Amino acid sequence: IVIPFKLFLLNKSLADKIEITNLNFTRKLMPLNSDKDGLYKSNKTIIFRNCKFQSVQHNSQKLKLIFIDCTFNGNVSSGNIELENCRFEKPLKDAMNPLQNYKANKVYVRNLIHTKSTSGAHVDGVQIFGKKDVLAQNIVIENSRFSMPCFQYEGAKTYVNAALMMQLEFGNAEDVTFENIIIDCGSPWSGPCRSSEPKLLDDGTQLYQKNILFKDIKISNHYSNCFHGDYYKGITEENITHPNLLYVTSVIQDTEGKTHVIVTNNTKENKTLVVKSNNKTWEFIIPKMSAPK
Repeated sequence: IVIPFKLFLLNKSLADKIEITNLNFTRKLMPLNSDKDGLYKSNKTIIFRNCKFQSVQHNSQKLKLIFIDCTFNGNVSSGNIELENCRFEKPLKDAMNPLQNYKANKVYVRNLIHTKSTSGAHVDGVQIFGKKDVLAQNIVIENSRFSMPCFQYEGAKTYVNAALMMQLEFGNAEDVTFENIIIDCGSPWSGPCRSSEPKLLDDGTQLYQKNILFKDIKISNHYSNCFHGDYYKGITEENITHPNLLYVTSVIQDTEGKTHVIVTNNTKENKTLVVKSNNKTWEFIIPKMSAPK
C-alpha cells in the first residue's frame, strides 16, 4: 500500500476531502509531508477511519490528517493532525511529539514501559521538544488516559521520563493544553509529568515556554504532586487530584464466554474489586502497589 499511497498524495488534482477506511499501514513508518514544495493550491483533508499504523510523521500546512478510531504501534509527530478516539499499543518510543496544530481527544496510550529491550529505548507518552525556527503552538491533549506500569522488566534498559513532558531542546512553545487526563501510575524514574528548563542554544538563544496549561489531571495518590523537577515558568496547574481508586483498564469476554477484568491498584492500600453479573457477585482483593522506585 505504501508506494501507491505516496503516488496518490502527489496527485495535484487530489479532492479537498478524502476518507480512507479499514486499511493496515503497519508495515513501516508512514511519512506524510507531501506539501513541502507547495504541491497543493488549496487546503486538503484526509480522514483515516479504523486504520492501523506503525508511525506517522506529518507537518504539511495545507494537508490536514484526521485519525478516527485508529490504532498506532509507534509515534505520531509534528502537526496539522487530529486524533479522535485512537489507541497507542505499546509504543516503541514517544507516543506523541506534537509541534503545531495538533489535537488529541479521547486517546488511550497503554502499557508504557512494556518492552524487555536492552537497547535503552526511550518511551514517553507526550514529549514536546520543539523544532529549530518553528514555534510549537496550538497543541491540545484532552479527555485521554496514559497507562504507565510502575516497574521495569528485569534486565531491561527501557526508561520513561513522564506521561506528559515539556522538554524544549530545539525551539520555543506557546499555547499548549493538557486537560482532563488520567495518568495511571507514573514513571519509576521521575513522575507522571515533567517540565525541564528550556535549553540554551549554542548561539546564545534562550528557549522559552509560555501559556502551558495542565488542568483536571488525575494522578495516582502515590505522588504528592503532578511534576517531577523544579522548572515551572510558563506553566499553570489547575485541579490536580489524586483519587484513591482502582483503575479498570479493560473488560474482555473471550471466545469461551469467560469474562476477564484487567485492573490496577496504584493506591496506598489494598482495595476490593466487586464484579456483579445477573445472578452472582464476586469480590477480589487487589493488593496495593509498592512504592515507586
